[in-house]
Amino acid sequence: MTSGLTGDDRHFSRVAVFWCVIVLGLLVMSSGQVIAGRPDFLGSGDSLVTGALAIGYGLWFLYLMLLRGRWRRPDSARLGRGALYLLLGAGIALSVGLVLLHSEYVGLIFANMGVMIFALDGWVSIVPVAFLGTIFLYATGALRSVASAQLGEDLISLLATIGLIYTLAIVMRQRMERDRLIAELQRAHQELRVSSARDVELAALRERNRLAREMHDSLGHALVLIAVKIEAAQRLQAVDPDRAAAEWEETKALVRSTMSDLRSSLAGLRLPALEERPFRSALATLALDLQRSSDVAVTVDVPAEVDGLDLAVQETLYRVAQEALANVARHAHARHAWLTVTLGREAARLVVEDDGVGLDTGTQSTGPHFGAVGMRERVEGLGGVFMLRPRQSGGTTVHAVVPIGVNADVRDPHPVS
Repeated sequence: MTSGLTGDDRHFSRVAVFWCVIVLGLLVMSSGQVIAGRPDFLGSGDSLVTGALAIGYGLWFLYLMLLRGRWRRPDSARLGRGALYLLLGAGIALSVGLVLLHSEYVGLIFANMGVMIFALDGWVSIVPVAFLGTIFLYATGALRSVASAQLGEDLISLLATIGLIYTLAIVMRQRMERDRLIAELQRAHQELRVSSARDVELAALRERNRLAREMHDSLGHALVLIAVKIEAAQRLQAVDPDRAAAEWEETKALVRSTMSDLRSSLAGLRLPALEERPFRSALATLALDLQRSSDVAVTVDVPAEVDGLDLAVQETLYRVAQEALANVARHAHARHAWLTVTLGREAARLVVEDDGVGLDTGTQSTGPHFGAVGMRERVEGLGGVFMLRPRQSGGTTVHAVVPIGVNADVRDPHPVS
């Protein structure tokens, strides 16, 4: 009931009900013993004081259990340190008063010890527990005869009981701490699921925007050009049939080219390369295709563990590698390229380098570059970091870092040469 009782309130409620029944039953039994031992007790003034203390103690214990988390620790937002000490002091006063009046109530001493041990931090509870232990020894008569064997027996029983209470407190605090950690883990897992779903949705939205931009730039431009050529052919048909026929042929060639580009774009929505082979093999095939179609030698360094990455991460890294290698073939005029993937505890890192002509000043990591916008959107859609920068020894470096861990932080990836 200190910092340990911050876990499952339902579990604490069951414990509180159990101890309420025990303590209230102990009060009733002790009061019955007092009445049975003194036939004139009910008619005496002592009965009023005893009854008031007994009722007060019962209400105090019920109130204490009903407070639950508000009294667990002195730093609780609902009950300050001073208020806690006053509350616990009132319970000590009530129980000690009853025990000093009638030794039959001595069992309440152990109930109060339990409250002190649970309600106060470890060492702080020693003072009130020692005080209550002294009251117990006095009430049982052990202190009245220091040399008697009863003192030793009662002292051993008292220490054993206190040790048992402390052990029970430790076990319960560990149980409550475990429940609290499990609850926090479940909340974190749920938040992660929601965040992951949101990231996937954002990545899909960015992908749709990229496709719309590509369609507008390629298909839209081609359709406009086709319409212009058809109008030109229609105007030339009557005055210059030969030029009109040439326009029709060019228009048909443009339509075929546009259809081919459209089919390529649609095929790009799927990733047959990842559907037909493992991720590592797909990256090796990309490098092999570049070597076959150009004079660029490609060195690939990809660990086998990449095949276990999430499909969304695989697709993103594959698309970035595909675009980066295509740029090497089209623009870099390079002799050698390097494709490297490294896996950390929190992120997967893809680096594509070449020894080509490099980047102009205006095309570094934040500037425009062929395909850079699409690669950046893919990587950032998964919460990663994308950089495009000149290579120190000449050429270009494409650097993509995608988180793969729960607490991944890839805000500042290590620069590469």
